[in-house]
Amino acid sequence: MRLRLMCSLMKGGGHAAAVMPRRQNGSVCADDRRRIVDAFKDGRDYVAVAQELGVRRTTAWSVVAKWQRTGETAARPRGGSRHVKVDDEMRDLLLMIIESDPTVTLQRLNNFLRETWPEKPQVSNATVSRALHNCLITVKQTRPVPADRNSPTTKEKRHEYASWMINAGMAAHRVYVDETGLNLHISRSRGRAAVGERAARVVCGQRGRNMTVIMAISDQVGVLYYEVVWGGVTAEIFGDFLTSLGVVLGDEPATVVMDNAPAHRRAQLADPELHTVRMLAPYSPFLNPIENMFSVFKADLKQRLSHVQERLDDRAAALTAGYRSIVTWRSSILEDLAHQAVPAITREKVCAAYRHANSFLGACLGREDILADE
Repeated sequence: MRLRLMCSLMKGGGHAAAVMPRRQNGSVCADDRRRIVDAFKDGRDYVAVAQELGVRRTTAWSVVAKWQRTGETAARPRGGSRHVKVDDEMRDLLLMIIESDPTVTLQRLNNFLRETWPEKPQVSNATVSRALHNCLITVKQTRPVPADRNSPTTKEKRHEYASWMINAGMAAHRVYVDETGLNLHISRSRGRAAVGERAARVVCGQRGRNMTVIMAISDQVGVLYYEVVWGGVTAEIFGDFLTSLGVVLGDEPATVVMDNAPAHRRAQLADPELHTVRMLAPYSPFLNPIENMFSVFKADLKQRLSHVQERLDDRAAALTAGYRSIVTWRSSILEDLAHQAVPAITREKVCAAYRHANSFLGACLGREDILADE
């Protein structure tokens, strides 16, 4: 019978020489399959019949061969719904566990599924991973969040600050004050290197002295006033800064907004009636636009430091005249570059940071949990 089929194909070669039209879905309907088989049983040229139906001759031969083996003309089921290993109930449990503990491993998730539903088919860790991927759950860097970050007390203080902003703060001249620490090792945390190699950066042997920049910004001028001090900021140093800031503000009414750092808690300006102080809610850096401006300032400083790192070795310092020690020489470089990086904070960027900070006021009024710093 197989030889008969091959002979029929050879005889129908002339008919199949023409290009056969292909079906759009790549399948042959049940009626056409029956017509091909009926032509074969009647001794007719079933290849010619297939050509008239728009079926390839190889497909016609497969239809007839299957009928000879099984006596069936129906096609094998294709596609359809796949067996779902992780159903909706299991998926909801996975999402609930991840929401409570983002660091949970795939093995622990799988164990939770097996302990909760021992009667269901067991799945592999890879299947659990695919189910999470389909739910748009990916692996990312974890960020620690303080326990009191969204406590009821913190939310209430954010609500009070947001209410003040809506009622009076928007119309007032708000000046935001804060400080940031620097040293010679400040640099970009990401770099480029060949595949399989580390992005190493050559640095000087010592960090040198730590430097702090205290800054006040305003949406009216950009950087209103700043100072560079060596070491940390004490209450006395911060008080002197506020005194100088009061002189810069002059007779213009303003509200100085700052966080609850220890050095800020006893802060007072020379004229409390003209220049008032407003404290931010704890754990609320997103309400302070100066945090974004420090990012702009440090980005510019890192770029400038990358061009002088090769000059910060001991030999270059030994050849530098006018400095008593290597530390003094390196400290002078850091201070000069810091002064050069301050103009990167423009008024336009400060205004954008003000608007970004105000975008959190609605969540603060609603006493919502806020996890993002920026």
